[in-house]
Amino acid sequence: MIGKKFFYKSGMGICILAGVGALLYYGIHRYDEHRVNKRMEQLRQEVYIHTEKNDEQGLKKGKTSLKIDFSRLEKINSDIRAWIKMTGVDIDYPVAVSSQNDYYLHHDVDKKKNAHGTLYFAVQSDFASNALIYGHNMKDGSMFGELQKFGQKEFAQKHPLVYLYTKENTFLYHIIGSFVTDVSEDSENAFHCSNYLKIDTPEKLKKFLQQYEMCKKYDLLEKVSLKDHLLMLSTCEYSSADGRFIVLCKRVKEEKN
Repeated sequence: MIGKKFFYKSGMGICILAGVGALLYYGIHRYDEHRVNKRMEQLRQEVYIHTEKNDEQGLKKGKTSLKIDFSRLEKINSDIRAWIKMTGVDIDYPVAVSSQNDYYLHHDVDKKKNAHGTLYFAVQSDFASNALIYGHNMKDGSMFGELQKFGQKEFAQKHPLVYLYTKENTFLYHIIGSFVTDVSEDSENAFHCSNYLKIDTPEKLKKFLQQYEMCKKYDLLEKVSLKDHLLMLSTCEYSSADGRFIVLCKRVKEEKN
């Protein structure tokens, strides 16, 4: 009898501890989400430079009416190279770069360790050719948590514009398609976007387009040539262990700041 009581009380104690641990984890996670979202909203207020135009309406019509204070951003973090804003979703963030390619997977804009990380460029990205931005697929919708909405052709057609602001230029891109790939080592059709940050020969362009055709969810009938500048937005996709969802964009406009 004593043994049964002991095991019963021990089991109850373990259950209580597990419950407390789960609540504590949930509370910390929710606090982390709140802190990140609050910090991003504060940062937007600090660096947005509004013009006389109606900014949101201007963005939807392809008018680059929003400006970013990069002198302020550089004081906060000198690794920040750009700011991305997409229509139809709450993707409105700074984009950093580091010599440690995955540093910003686990660090926020203030270089503090954080599960949300920061959107960041692949090291080899170059605005003179092509660029690749990585970001976490967060459950709370932050970072690239809403990116997979562009997996629906109708949504992408309704919200095709992507703005990329840098210190020197404002770039406007059109979404031209999206695709899913598995980048695990044993995947036969792995589409590694980093291999196509420079497409400078007809052969490489042909290979890029062939791989895209195999993986694409849709395309918006936009042709891609050697003269084009592409932007690829990549996040995790959970239909496979190493799945990636990528939005493919083509530059259509460039303005000097």
